[in-house]
Amino acid sequence: MSSAILSRILPPLLFLLSSVLAAVAWYRTSKYRLPLPFPALPALSTFLPLVELITTFYTANRVLSPAGSRKNPLPPLLVLLNLFLLLLPTALVPSAVPALFPENLCQLEQTWKGWYSEKNVLAIKGVQDALTCCGFRTNKNMAFPFFKNGEGGGGVPADTCARALGGGDPSKVSACLPLWEDKMKTTVWLLIAAAALVVTLKLAFLSTALGDPEMVRRWFNPPAYEGYNGRREIEEIDDEDDDGLIDARDSIQESDLVRGGRGEANRDREDSRTRLLLPQENGRARSVGAEEEVAWRS
Repeated sequence: MSSAILSRILPPLLFLLSSVLAAVAWYRTSKYRLPLPFPALPALSTFLPLVELITTFYTANRVLSPAGSRKNPLPPLLVLLNLFLLLLPTALVPSAVPALFPENLCQLEQTWKGWYSEKNVLAIKGVQDALTCCGFRTNKNMAFPFFKNGEGGGGVPADTCARALGGGDPSKVSACLPLWEDKMKTTVWLLIAAAALVVTLKLAFLSTALGDPEMVRRWFNPPAYEGYNGRREIEEIDDEDDDGLIDARDSIQESDLVRGGRGEANRDREDSRTRLLLPQENGRARSVGAEEEVAWRS
């Protein structure tokens, strides 16, 4: 694959890769019911690279357009929009960074306790089914089915989930906390990677567009071959040839006019000279004829 084709397809692929990473994080957040500090972060991180891609190529087209100049290639409003899209992921991602530290256990525990106190069957059962685990800190701690101390043997034991998954042996089933925490950290790292990729691409493009627009032209509109700049250069050569032919024709016409004017002037001069010489020649001819006639008669 040539460098020209690679330079065209690489930026869109990197933006799409960032969107895919964020989409995977969004899926994991929904599947494992991860209590992110900012719940809308995965969704924003999924669609933000697509918006970044559109604005980046629109900005590149403005740089490549004839209106773009080396000193001021971009209008201020477009620069502010690109800066906003650059700062947005850098402001959103830090909200999920605390999930990577041990203090995240408090957030996970508070979330699970809230579900247990509310008897939220869908939430607790959903996490246990997705991770194949039971309970929170142990396979009996706040597990579903919920413990119920019934009279006359009608209650629900705390290890009901562990016995069901372990085939009667609760020791084979682990608690959900370590697995849940691992899923949380992996998801946050995916979001950080997606945001870092977008920020790096956007920062590189903006610094190049504002500092060296010619590099943007080479990046988004590279030459097809080293000898010429492809179709655009051929068109420019054709235009130059047409201009040269027009100039040559004009110069030829001008020279013809000049020569024609000079020819007419020379002809006028010759005619005038002829008119002046004709009477003298006629007089000389008459005098010579008279002398011959006198000599003959004598």
